[in-house]
Amino acid sequence: MRVSMNQIYDSVIRNSNNSMAEIMRLTNQNSAQKTILRPSDDPLGWALAMNTRSYMERLDQYQENNDTAESWLSLGDDVLGQCETLTTHIRELAEQAATGTLTDEQRDLVATEAREFFEQLMAQSNTEYAGQSIFAGTYTDDQAYEMGLAATVMDDTLDDGLVLSVTGAAEQTPLIEFQSDGVTGVDGLNYRYSLDSGLTWTDATLAAGDTEIDLGSCRMQLAAGQTVSAPTNDASGTMIMLRPAAMYQGNGVSDALVTNLGHDPVLADAEGSFAGKTLVRIDADTTLAGTIEYSYSLDQGQTWVTGNFASNASLPIPGGFLNLASNAGSTLTASSQFAISLDDPEIRLDIGPGGDSVAINIAGCSVFGGRYETATGTEPVPGDIEDNLFETVGQLIGYMEINDIEGIGQCLDLLDTSHDHLATKHAQLGGRENRVTLASESVDMAEEAATQRLSDIEDADLTQVLTDLAREQTIYSAVLETSSQIMGMSLLNYI
Repeated sequence: MRVSMNQIYDSVIRNSNNSMAEIMRLTNQNSAQKTILRPSDDPLGWALAMNTRSYMERLDQYQENNDTAESWLSLGDDVLGQCETLTTHIRELAEQAATGTLTDEQRDLVATEAREFFEQLMAQSNTEYAGQSIFAGTYTDDQAYEMGLAATVMDDTLDDGLVLSVTGAAEQTPLIEFQSDGVTGVDGLNYRYSLDSGLTWTDATLAAGDTEIDLGSCRMQLAAGQTVSAPTNDASGTMIMLRPAAMYQGNGVSDALVTNLGHDPVLADAEGSFAGKTLVRIDADTTLAGTIEYSYSLDQGQTWVTGNFASNASLPIPGGFLNLASNAGSTLTASSQFAISLDDPEIRLDIGPGGDSVAINIAGCSVFGGRYETATGTEPVPGDIEDNLFETVGQLIGYMEINDIEGIGQCLDLLDTSHDHLATKHAQLGGRENRVTLASESVDMAEEAATQRLSDIEDADLTQVLTDLAREQTIYSAVLETSSQIMGMSLLNYI
């Protein structure tokens, strides 16, 4: 068979390039110390390496979450420890104030110290991590608590529902004592008030039909239709104490968040336990005082349960009630809707594979208690009143400042329960902290295993690479020498 010079030349170039390409591949592997530099080197190994890298990226995110969780929980752990100490100090002050041998002036000094401890508790409850409030639920941009005033009604025939809300501030506990019998919001009522815990008094009159008492630095809104009485020889009558209170600003007070999707001038809240989002629709024009016809949907409005009627502005729905109240108006128009959704205060982070997650915060309302705003005023946060630390301390300060030894004794018992509740929440936070530590260790071990697996897949055996490189260099030299001999041959060599 005749072989042309072009064929010989092409063959020499091809063989040289192939040998040089192999040398370059091995040189690159030696430089990178990797056997897989592109998918074509090992398609299966490339896919395994990519999957392993993706897994390692997830592990890195878990570890980052663990670091964040550890920071939040460690800070919360420290704060609750300090709050336990403060609560112990407040209890010691309560024991002193409950002693009948103290003079009014001495008890007032104890009350001043108790107020300072209360303010320290408030400051601790508003602790932030990186500018985010750790006790305000998911409302991390806001403080968990604000200082305010709340009413304690001292009348065996009435409860604190006599007072809907209190606004303003007071350096000492104001007292209001009614001097005439009557019905709030109906009768004209005489009363007297003191802004210095009962040392001096000012007489005043609440006009017929009025329900707001103005004390200058603070105002009190009374519920209408409540019967109040003046003191007599047989009974002490109706007295109201305005004492310090902590107003919770975060979420988590209830399981539901209500959004008014229309323009009706009403406030709405929900009570109960709801499985998911619920829509409530007003089906006929009416007012809050009238009968309300409504429908509800449990599937985002695809289907509606119609023909429901309610009065007293409280609408029964699966899981609880939708409560409506006036907000500069009381009209309800047909087709108006309210959306009830779950209001989870927990901030959760994934800390490991398999859906392992942990809540890095705890809602202040479940730890410290306090009060929150409702559609009609303020109320203590739901739960056992014995566990409500802020309410207990607020009332204690009030009783100290008005020298009510019996009231101080009641708060003394409540402080023990509140302290135990605080310790329980502290232990729960510590348990989460331990979980995060274990999860972090597990992620570390998983990262080590993944790193070893990736090394087994793509890392080069340096000895083998150098051996292969030396072999290919020898082959390349042989190809060049042989090619040189072949290219130099012709028929003229045999003449």
